[in-house]
Amino acid sequence: NVSRIYWRQSSFGSFSRQLHMYGFKRTYEDVGTGQYKYFHESFQQSKREWLPLVSREVPPRKPYKRPLEEYRDSEAGGDDMHWAPQQAAHMAAQLAALSHRVCQLECSVASRLSLLQQKLDAVLNALPIVVNGYQQAQQMSQQKSAFNTVAPNRVPQANPMATSFDPYS
Repeated sequence: NVSRIYWRQSSFGSFSRQLHMYGFKRTYEDVGTGQYKYFHESFQQSKREWLPLVSREVPPRKPYKRPLEEYRDSEAGGDDMHWAPQQAAHMAAQLAALSHRVCQLECSVASRLSLLQQKLDAVLNALPIVVNGYQQAQQMSQQKSAFNTVAPNRVPQANPMATSFDPYS
């Protein structure tokens, strides 16, 4: 089966598109069985040497132009690239408005950065006081907990007859 060996397609539509890309033309359709026949003049059983002629049809390539050449071509092409005076005036007004907005945003960013720097300085100045207070509170809690702990070498007494077990009684 040629289709399974050379074209691994899961649907007939894909297989048909592949055949068209390689130059095959549909010549016959049997309505009763739903079978199609395709033809290519270089695909013949007795002519194996013609098989290299069965190749994918590729559209011709367009010559590559650099972007600057395209601009020059369109500029030399004529009037379609020149703007009307009202369009130029509108674009100039738009440019002025956008420039003004950029200046406003730059000023806003600068003022917010200075405010942030002031707040950061205030936090950093208050930080040693908070850290010292936290360290003192931690030392005091450690001293209090040292008095409330059971000595590590004391073994709790077990009373097997007691209903509740208290290891430190």
